[in-house]
Amino acid sequence: MWPRNGAVHRLQEEYDMNDVVLYEKNESMSFAICTVLSLYCDFIYEIAYGFHNEAVMIIENEKCVGQALKIQINNLFDDFDYYKKVNGTEKVKREDIDEKELFNKVMAAHNQGVKALIMKNLEANLREKEEGSEYWKLKIFNRFNGI
Repeated sequence: MWPRNGAVHRLQEEYDMNDVVLYEKNESMSFAICTVLSLYCDFIYEIAYGFHNEAVMIIENEKCVGQALKIQINNLFDDFDYYKKVNGTEKVKREDIDEKELFNKVMAAHNQGVKALIMKNLEANLREKEEGSEYWKLKIFNRFNGI
């Protein structure tokens, strides 16, 4: 079964090649990046549960990825207070998040390591019945805020 809510884990341990490292000073932007990537991972895993090949096609097509990320950005802004309450702090403010900059940063993070990690999980899910379940968690580190 696919992980829900929490596909993004923020840890301060050592980095490995599956980690996404941010250099973001703006706490609100850092929160937004983590939230959007978490929503995106959940979205892809939900599709893959019933339609593996379609999920892979989305991940491998940059235009599809862009559309999926824009949808998740809209979801963040539509339910900002909820996500702030669940994953944010009092310092997180909607007005400190530039939508275009957010899109560019989540797209870069997708290319940096999120895509490879999701593909790894999709392949592991196909082997699950034969070898048992595996799951690699997306870890995002912010070198400025200690997230």
